[in-house]
Amino acid sequence: MFQLVGYDEVFNGEVAGLWKKASGADESGDAHGISRVVAIMGPQSSGKSTIMNRLFGTDFFTMDEDQGRYQVTQGIWIGFDRNTGTAVIDLEGTDSRERGEDAATFERKSALFALAISEVLIINLWTQDVGRLNASNMLLLRTVLEQDLVLFHDKKSAPLRTKLLFLFRDHDMATPVPQLSNVMNEDLQGIWKQITEGTVHSESQLDEFFDLQFYALPHKVLMPNEFDAACLELRANFQKEDMFKKSYDRQLSLDGFPVFAAGVWETIRRDRELDLPAQRELVAVVRCDEFKREALEAAEEGLAVVKEAISTDDDTKLAAVGGDIVEIVSRAFEVFDENAQRYPEKASSKRAELEASLYALGTGIFDLHADKVMRQLLEAFGARLKSLTSWNGFGKDLEGFVTTATDKFDSLCATNVDYLEPEYQGKREQLSSSIELQARRWRDAAVKSSLQQLQLHYGSSFAPPCAAILDAAAKHVDDVWALVAQLSHKTYRTVKDEASTRFAAEGLALPPDVERSAMNSLKLNCDEETLRQIHGLIGSPSLFLTRVKQCFFDQFRNDANGLPRVWGPDDDITEAYERALEVSVAVANALSHVNRFDLDEPEEIKGSVKHFDDECYMEQIKASLQKEAEAAFAESKRSQEQMKAQMMGIQGQLPVWLVAALILLGFDEAVWVLKNPLLLILCVVLTAVGYVGYVLNIHVFLRDRFRRDMNSVLLRTKRALDQIAPDAPAADASVSSSISMN
Repeated sequence: MFQLVGYDEVFNGEVAGLWKKASGADESGDAHGISRVVAIMGPQSSGKSTIMNRLFGTDFFTMDEDQGRYQVTQGIWIGFDRNTGTAVIDLEGTDSRERGEDAATFERKSALFALAISEVLIINLWTQDVGRLNASNMLLLRTVLEQDLVLFHDKKSAPLRTKLLFLFRDHDMATPVPQLSNVMNEDLQGIWKQITEGTVHSESQLDEFFDLQFYALPHKVLMPNEFDAACLELRANFQKEDMFKKSYDRQLSLDGFPVFAAGVWETIRRDRELDLPAQRELVAVVRCDEFKREALEAAEEGLAVVKEAISTDDDTKLAAVGGDIVEIVSRAFEVFDENAQRYPEKASSKRAELEASLYALGTGIFDLHADKVMRQLLEAFGARLKSLTSWNGFGKDLEGFVTTATDKFDSLCATNVDYLEPEYQGKREQLSSSIELQARRWRDAAVKSSLQQLQLHYGSSFAPPCAAILDAAAKHVDDVWALVAQLSHKTYRTVKDEASTRFAAEGLALPPDVERSAMNSLKLNCDEETLRQIHGLIGSPSLFLTRVKQCFFDQFRNDANGLPRVWGPDDDITEAYERALEVSVAVANALSHVNRFDLDEPEEIKGSVKHFDDECYMEQIKASLQKEAEAAFAESKRSQEQMKAQMMGIQGQLPVWLVAALILLGFDEAVWVLKNPLLLILCVVLTAVGYVGYVLNIHVFLRDRFRRDMNSVLLRTKRALDQIAPDAPAADASVSSSISMN
């Protein structure tokens, strides 16, 4: 990097040597890889050097913002990007206070030099300056284009083309780039038409000499990530072939660049017409700029006081903010108009610039004010929402909250000033949207909580009676799911009525579409809760097996009245076994598939869901049931056979002579009993009880119970003896013998 033209407008005499060193040229001066030239122009301190460093990896000096705003680039500098083969020219910024009134001459010379020598000329300007005359360098561009035609273009030869790349800085995304481009394009076309009228180029078009391209960069400080991304994108565009067309080529071997650049600069310096702008225009521009700056400074001081008032919570001061802004802006216009009336040729354009700046300042303060009020109102609104502890009456409460917030916003921010009215309306709509968003969030949370509560209520009301239905499935195996459907329908209807009350106008006041969606969600939740409860009640494979086994034993071991069954010698155990097994298998099959039904229409079956995804579970359960049933059947059969054998043994053990002896010897006692009515009745009753006990096999039950009780007593006795005399084997043997005999 080195300086081409000094601050004193003198071309650097050591350019040839510096060119070789900086560009990497060999002894012959051939700059290997350097094949194109890019230049940049624009206002001082607008970030020209910074953007060139970003795009081409150069190291131009940049401003230290901590030191304030000052002139960094003086004269014309050049750097190199060897990766892309580009020579990069950085011009001194326009409108610099360091050069003062002499700035216009050098600005025109340096801009014309860059336009003539570069293939792509970047015009760096602020986005807010688009459409302005001086701020966007339109006067400078007009003079440069006009002189470029005179000095460097011959009508007889093909036009020397250049790409003008307009770089919109600090683009805030508010105005689309195409609109900004159209404004700039229209201004350039108007300038071109004026400068070519009555010349040999009157029939020529601007696009015969220049290609126009427009690009926007976000704010470097406020939007750093977007700025970096845009710089990378633009850098990539410069590496594409279509950025530098063949028609841009200056037909120059770049080893002769120092001589060519020096010749161009001298041509520009000798054209004295370029150094004589209209004196009155210059004076008018400078003075009107001073008046504009004074008016802006006065307005900024006044608005600073208003800004301090915004930081307070005093409603009286906040309500006066809009009027204070209007008064300060009006006073600034009065100051400018009084001073600038002596320069009518520039007063109107400068007043337009002042108007844009003042309106921007006033709008910015009003935005702060409206944001402060809106933030306070939203905080108060949120606190009121949090104070609501019930869904009852939410609709009416919400309407009152909204009215209070909007009325207070109007009282503190309402204005009828044209340039503030759009901001006021926009903030009011933003407040309404934020309030609606908060209310919707609270309402959605209340709806969600209500749905959860209603689902829990449904589940707690549905589960106990459903469990009773499933436990008694053997009694109504064919209608078990119909009973469950009726139960779910009845429970859902109760929950649905409660939901309708909550969602109605007296409650949450849900809009019709939201209410429909909530009711659909409730139905879906209750449907899922139904399946969850049923699956939970039926249980895992082990619990399912326990259920069907219990069903079998209830059917097999109990009679029709539910009483324990004692098998008599003539009972048909096989029939009871087959019936109990059939019922148990039917219950298992019924509960293995859970029927789904419409909660509003319980008769409508929507299908069924397998309780177990794997069919192997059911096969294992049925096999286990069959095994347990067969074991119970075998045990009952064995008990019945033992009873029959005992009865036959008792009958065979009584000889005939013993029976005759009992009758002969007991004849007197029998006559005595027959003569005594009480004894006769007692004997009849005892005989009847004995017969019933015999038929029901109660004697077997009593015998088994007696044995168990005796065994328990003997075991406790044995433990007691062991504690008293652990070394008494005779006692252990005696007790053990008694236990084995029992």
